[in-house]
Amino acid sequence: MASHTPKSRTRPARKRATLLPTSPNRPAQTVWLLTVDGAKAQIYVIAPVTFRPTALRDGVFKQSNRPSRAITSDKPGHRGHAGTGRRHSLSLRSDPHNQAETAFVKMVATHINAAAREKRFSRLIVAAPPKAIRDLRDTLNAATQKKIAAEITHEWTKLGVREIERRLKAAMGPEE
Repeated sequence: MASHTPKSRTRPARKRATLLPTSPNRPAQTVWLLTVDGAKAQIYVIAPVTFRPTALRDGVFKQSNRPSRAITSDKPGHRGHAGTGRRHSLSLRSDPHNQAETAFVKMVATHINAAAREKRFSRLIVAAPPKAIRDLRDTLNAATQKKIAAEITHEWTKLGVREIERRLKAAMGPEE
């Protein structure tokens, strides 16, 4: 009886987006990293070899992160039930806090679209929570979306520059 040896499975190497020049004659591309959540956004320029982020002076966006109860002007209304005399409170049809976050992300996306038209960057890396990435995709135009090198679905807005550099190297660095 012949023994059956299972074939070893090898997974194909995960392809990573490269930010390095593809040939010695080609200059490095200008790469931006956008970290965004519903209330804060920061744009960094990424050094091609070291992945060291440098914050852009005009790339800081902030919004007050007020709760929904502070955004609405009044309490929800009430409605009387016919025949019983009881009143029921009406709930809001949408969350003002979520609407403010979506509007903020769309404002940042408008700025990114303008910068792409002005050719201020050639590649874009986005680090944001899934909801913010969805809102960005809805607002970024097709030309800007083609420049996206990677989307990282984590919130990096509260991280320091060194931690961003470390995580960026882990996510985008060349495979050893």
